[in-house]
Amino acid sequence: MHLSPLGNSIYSTNVDGIGVKVTATEHTPVGNGYWTYVWPRLSQSSSGIVIYQYWMNYKLELIKTRSGALPNATLQMDSPLVDGYLGGVRSKNILLSNTSIRIISANPTCAVNSGSQNIAVALGSHPQYFFNQINKTTTPVPFNIHLNCSGGGSGGRLSINYSLRDTHSANNTSNILGLAPGSQASGIGIQVLKADNNPINLHQPQHAGTIYTGTPSFTLPLRARFIQTSSNVRAGTAQGQASFTMSYN
Repeated sequence: MHLSPLGNSIYSTNVDGIGVKVTATEHTPVGNGYWTYVWPRLSQSSSGIVIYQYWMNYKLELIKTRSGALPNATLQMDSPLVDGYLGGVRSKNILLSNTSIRIISANPTCAVNSGSQNIAVALGSHPQYFFNQINKTTTPVPFNIHLNCSGGGSGGRLSINYSLRDTHSANNTSNILGLAPGSQASGIGIQVLKADNNPINLHQPQHAGTIYTGTPSFTLPLRARFIQTSSNVRAGTAQGQASFTMSYN
């Protein structure tokens, strides 16, 4: 076993985000001692107390070691988990009656559908004379981001959020994507819109919705359009690229 990122005698398990910690308390006629077990199993002294008779209390803790939702998984534990020795003779150990523990996230989880990881949106061809004033826009073209969702306990819920960024201009925080290198056109940009046609500001988190346990999928409806950004528009190919990041809580 290896120490988890939290340290403090918390050890990682086979499930990302779950650690294990074992502590023991001894009770003797001459006093009590307390210590935390560490791995690998090294020789440990309780504090030099002379022990004539004693009994031990053990506590096994499963501890969440990172933020965010935990995966649905099966936690595998060793048994015996802890051995204790007196003078080289094993005097005690911790045996687990169940070494496989099913972990079920209280809330459902979602992941982007493979068909939505790369989306091409054709914004159509438009005559140059159409762009006759700054902020002139074309008819929005709809597209969707699909999520696959699963898991969760009774009453579980998951809030879904997203943000966009301009792939070719990392510092762009406006609501207009610049044209990608290699585009022949100029004087126009691309806007990504919510379903209500409000433009999305880049790098700004947006709330998409909430799902509940038992919901197998979620669809985020978006739109895209050209927008005139200059009084001088040159005809030619016009391409832009945005990347999206999904977050959940």
